[in-house]
Amino acid sequence: MVNIDLFSTIKEKLILVETKDDFKPVFKIIQRLASNERSNKDVLTLLEEGMMKAVCLEDNESLVNLYGLKILQLEHLKTNLPIISELLDEMYKIAERQEYKEGLAFYYSFVWYIEKFKGKQEQSKKAILKAKDILDHAEKKNEYIYHFVRYSYAVEQWTAYHDKDCAEIFEECLLYFYNNEFYRSVVQTLGLLTIIYQQTQNKEKASSVSKLLLNHSHSFNQQPEDIKAIAYYLAGVSQLLEHNLGQADNLLSESYSLLNNKLYHSNFYPYYIIRLLSHIAIIHALQGKLEQSFEEIVKIENLFDDEHINNGMDNNSKEQVIHTLNLIKFYVYSRLFDFKAEKVQILINKIYQGIENNYSDSILLSEFILNAKLDSEQVKKLINTRNASLFRVKHILKYALTKSSNDSEMRIKSLKSIRSNKQTIKNFTFIEKAHSDLQLAQELFSLKRYAEISPLLKKYENRLKQIEVLEMRIFMEAFIQVGAYKNGDPLGPALQYMAIKKCRLYGFSRLENTLLDYLQLQHKEITRAV
Repeated sequence: MVNIDLFSTIKEKLILVETKDDFKPVFKIIQRLASNERSNKDVLTLLEEGMMKAVCLEDNESLVNLYGLKILQLEHLKTNLPIISELLDEMYKIAERQEYKEGLAFYYSFVWYIEKFKGKQEQSKKAILKAKDILDHAEKKNEYIYHFVRYSYAVEQWTAYHDKDCAEIFEECLLYFYNNEFYRSVVQTLGLLTIIYQQTQNKEKASSVSKLLLNHSHSFNQQPEDIKAIAYYLAGVSQLLEHNLGQADNLLSESYSLLNNKLYHSNFYPYYIIRLLSHIAIIHALQGKLEQSFEEIVKIENLFDDEHINNGMDNNSKEQVIHTLNLIKFYVYSRLFDFKAEKVQILINKIYQGIENNYSDSILLSEFILNAKLDSEQVKKLINTRNASLFRVKHILKYALTKSSNDSEMRIKSLKSIRSNKQTIKNFTFIEKAHSDLQLAQELFSLKRYAEISPLLKKYENRLKQIEVLEMRIFMEAFIQVGAYKNGDPLGPALQYMAIKKCRLYGFSRLENTLLDYLQLQHKEITRAV
């Protein structure tokens, strides 16, 4: 909430304004407040009084800018779309009449957001390109509008195309936002940079930005709770991208604790609450807390039935969350011993259709590709689809193409080619490397090339705790023992039984059966040898 004393002081200054020059410093204060707050009645009142003052002063440029700031307070509410349409019409008319180029660019940047909110992607893209084009040809540049439009353009480039070059634009905008105390924009920009750096494996920048995200200035603690919550949310997402599940869970839970009691205060909050709950559901599924993950899915689905929540979610965000929930459901189902892809074909079809336009966790997506029994044409289509998540698991897709073949050597060659590609391996998280090595270990076992398993997996022996995906850790423990036993360690089978017991404890019945099959094969070989 805006400090009451500060609010009163600004109102007093506004009353004393008599000229356009008098208005400039007051306008800057209002601009900063409106940029840092959302759905704040005090700020809306202040904006309306500022607009009346601009009309009295015939300060049309400030009036256009104030229209934009008012839309910022309203744009995340579906119920406000009729009001926003009227504000946009007025904003456009004044900017066009005054030939105020920056104002027109500001206008089109809001059209971009509103059209995206409605799910109209093409209209949205055209609007932000129009805004950028106007600014590129403008003789003078309003610094705030310039960076606002540049930031919006970079968001479009990243969300639509995952264009890593837009990091330079975010870095440029970050400096401006920070120096001018637009802290909400600072946090959101840092969050996006963190995600880009994580996905491009620029670990030095990712580390420094993650720290800045929570400690970017001494005044961070004085910021509204929702800004802090967004900071924790984005930091949590960045940790989830690295599959640091424990850290991600802590950060997202901190964000949830700050936002949950505000759920019905404004339609601004459901966007973050539902998305962070979907991230927490991913974490708990990967951590082996399958029942807890399902409870979170049910909670999210119940929230979608709430009209208030629905009004605060744009179509793209809804589709993203639904896609995430479907991936989690598939992951949980496919851990069960009686799993058959044919039984969940409707779910598989929904996931397949949603992959192209949504983000997918790389482990959940890999497990989907490996277990959904997609035909070769479907896999080829995914390989050729432009999507950052699919690009990240392209090695799994290529391996999946070879799985339908009876040529085990070809499958091993496919997996080994990944390990020889240093650039690909460099971009993997620790968990992704472990996942790839486990696939290779299984293929080596099927060909009885046991001597190669132990050297392949030995590096994980003292790093098992780092494998925070529980089922993968249990599988890795068991396979390390398979390799060790084949290299002469007599305790191998006994330690494999311990892994099987863990499967029973956590409900990984399908993995339990797989490990029992491996033990049975080993037992047969021992019997034949005797």
